[in-house]
Amino acid sequence: DPTEEKADILRHFKDQLGADAEVYSEYRRDDAYYAPLGDLYKGPLKTEERLQSIANCDFFVTDSFHGMCFAILMKKPFVAIVNKRRGASRFYSIAKMLHLEDRLLNDISELNDERFNKPVDYDMVYKTLGKEKMRCMKWLKNALTAPKVAAMTEYDIMRNLLAEQEKKINSLKDLILNMTANISDDLTEKKDIIDYLDTLANNTAGNIIVISVKDTPGLALNSFVASGLKALGLKTNLEGKHGHSYIAVLNGGKVIFEQLGEDSNPVVYDAKFGKFTVHSESRIYTNGNLSVININGKDYSVNSRGLNIVVYKKSDQTLVDSVCFDTHVSDFTCLR
Repeated sequence: DPTEEKADILRHFKDQLGADAEVYSEYRRDDAYYAPLGDLYKGPLKTEERLQSIANCDFFVTDSFHGMCFAILMKKPFVAIVNKRRGASRFYSIAKMLHLEDRLLNDISELNDERFNKPVDYDMVYKTLGKEKMRCMKWLKNALTAPKVAAMTEYDIMRNLLAEQEKKINSLKDLILNMTANISDDLTEKKDIIDYLDTLANNTAGNIIVISVKDTPGLALNSFVASGLKALGLKTNLEGKHGHSYIAVLNGGKVIFEQLGEDSNPVVYDAKFGKFTVHSESRIYTNGNLSVININGKDYSVNSRGLNIVVYKKSDQTLVDSVCFDTHVSDFTCLR
């Protein structure tokens, strides 16, 4: 996830080591995403080229949890920049287990050449890993050979408790939304996806609403978001539909089109009704990585990962709002 601070960290190690840097980032993003890396970015590499890069490097810097795992597997000296956007807890968890806390870097203020120049004691790391593998294998064998028990397991009890908790949370969310409903019904002020969908459901009259997925509906899309979409009159439950294209079109509150792509296939919509021509495309990360929401010849889509939503007022043919919620991360980052 490129930032200028991470680019400065990379340049620091590049200069300190006097070595060439091969820098790569997430697949299939636009140029603006890679811009903070400046001249460090070497362009896209295939998966096998990335693995080869790690295997052949003298020093490895990463903000990826899986990159950290590969560094350990390949016994490379490394620094892991803790990536809170991708879940900081797993960086700390594996580092603590393997006594590698000194290889973690939270920000540029923690740069310490003496600390990071120390070699990694991979003999100790692999001694710990060996014990963990034995423990896990023992647990797995015991789980596979244990007799089946008809009684409720702790998992069953926990699942029931979580279901009850989800009902209570839903009730509380409904209560909060009802209490705050009168504060503002301006869609452009809404940054919370639940609040946005609730407000949108009350503002469908006289509007064309188009929803188009780019990249993926996302692993973070939960039952609350699914309920918000259902309140618009949509039938498809996008919860658990990671890696599928999707388009929905509403005209004056009536759903006139809704389609979930099969496998990795794109969804394309073309129609004309009254004064309006609408063209929309939804392509996931493996097949074009694109969101298009074109009304009367102009594309209004934010064209970013997740749910791209355009609200268009028919009476005066103006844009009400264009927004994208990144449903691949738990905070549902809002972009306009």
